[in-house]
Amino acid sequence: NPTLCPILPCVEFESLPAGGEYVVGDSFSDSGVTLHVERFQWSNNVWTSGGHVGVDTDRMAGHLGQDLNLNNTNVRFQFRQCVSRLTLLFGEYGGNVNLAVNGEFKNTANFADLDGATLGGATVKVVDLGDRKGRLEVTGILEVFAIGGQELWIDHVCLEECPQS
Repeated sequence: NPTLCPILPCVEFESLPAGGEYVVGDSFSDSGVTLHVERFQWSNNVWTSGGHVGVDTDRMAGHLGQDLNLNNTNVRFQFRQCVSRLTLLFGEYGGNVNLAVNGEFKNTANFADLDGATLGGATVKVVDLGDRKGRLEVTGILEVFAIGGQELWIDHVCLEECPQS
């Protein structure tokens, strides 16, 4: 008799220093999740390691407090437990986006292009919240999750733990 999926603390990036900046090869943690900064693939399929991740208070993802600005870079989330669902808020302001789930990678113009897709065995849903903002939902067993963009902000990354049987 499986129990309900417990909701883990959301990753809000509040423990990071405002104005902090991270480059490819750096790692940092928030709310028990480690994030690794990785290279980014532009729309022409060329990879770059020249981007950075910034911590700011501009609320570009549409949530309170601090956002993470992904500027020509990806961040890979390293989970400490089995995750069955991930949701996050994003603000998408230009350039292409990268999304990787369980080893399957997509490079697309906008997150809306991925709505309804199956990626790495997980289902992707994208909800348009208006004003270039949205909510990304990925449902399925998530072992590896990475996201990136050129002018992309993310915040309020919420995880549900896999049901225990």
